[in-house]
Amino acid sequence: RYGIFLLLFVSSTIALSNARAAEQLTPPDWVLDKGVCTVSGFKVKDYPQWQVCQLDRGGEWRVFAGMKNFLIYVNDPDKYIGTKVRHSGDILVRDYTTKKWIDALFAYFVFGDDIIGPNGRDVAAFDSKEKAERFARSNKGLGVVRMLGLRRSVLSYLEGVQPDSADLDSIIVPKVIESKQAPVR
Repeated sequence: RYGIFLLLFVSSTIALSNARAAEQLTPPDWVLDKGVCTVSGFKVKDYPQWQVCQLDRGGEWRVFAGMKNFLIYVNDPDKYIGTKVRHSGDILVRDYTTKKWIDALFAYFVFGDDIIGPNGRDVAAFDSKEKAERFARSNKGLGVVRMLGLRRSVLSYLEGVQPDSADLDSIIVPKVIESKQAPVR
């Protein structure tokens, strides 16, 4: 009797989690149409392939004109919003070529390429490693990394400054999103 109950409970839990995973989280249109980058102040609708959106635990969307701006923000959120960030782990980026939304944790980022974003050097996001590697090869990319590979040294490179030795292994992204497991592709 308890075995059947446990089986039904586990089955329904798996079904609900799969439904959430299958549900494509996208920012509301009004956020993108009227949103300005939290860091640069640029209208994000003018830069569709560079858009990054973050949903905090309070349900508030923040938008960014490029991953570089998002990394700058996460590195020092008090400077831009005056409070600590309540990360939910929901960070979305646009695939550079298809402009489809993808979870930033599952994206592949190319940096060091000769493609310039809204604020100079930036990183382009892709939904597959193959697409990212192809883009890196054809655009002088220095590397392809996942979200947790976007360390302070990468941000220093994007900003055109030499990273100090303390920055080399320092993770920028919030610890809360480290617990999400990115699928192996």
